[in-house]
Amino acid sequence: MECILFIPAVHPSSKQVNLKTRAEWCARDTRSSEYMATPVSIVFIHHTAMSRCHDHTSCCQELKTIQNFHMDDRGWDDIAYNFVIGKNGYVYEARGWNRVGAHTAGWNNVAIGLSLLGISLAWNLIPRR
Repeated sequence: MECILFIPAVHPSSKQVNLKTRAEWCARDTRSSEYMATPVSIVFIHHTAMSRCHDHTSCCQELKTIQNFHMDDRGWDDIAYNFVIGKNGYVYEARGWNRVGAHTAGWNNVAIGLSLLGISLAWNLIPRR
């Protein structure tokens, strides 16, 4: 089933995505960077299955927890996703646009991985018609 994701805007009058850089959420340095050819035409949407965050401070803490788990427990080079979206409406840069992720085995070098902070059932997903 295809779904359309609606993300609440922090500033409804804004026409821009509120993107927070790795520095803004105090990301650790990546261990290595494998680059993929861009643009890509495939996007995978995941959810973190953790608690949702509603403000920048709690979202940063969730991101650091996920990054530590992925790097320390899983042994990956960085957080798995290219971008992570908080319930606060911010989009957080994880690996970014052109770095190969660790989100979907067999597809990481040709796809972007987005993840919602929290459980996907708590987000407003509307089936595409």
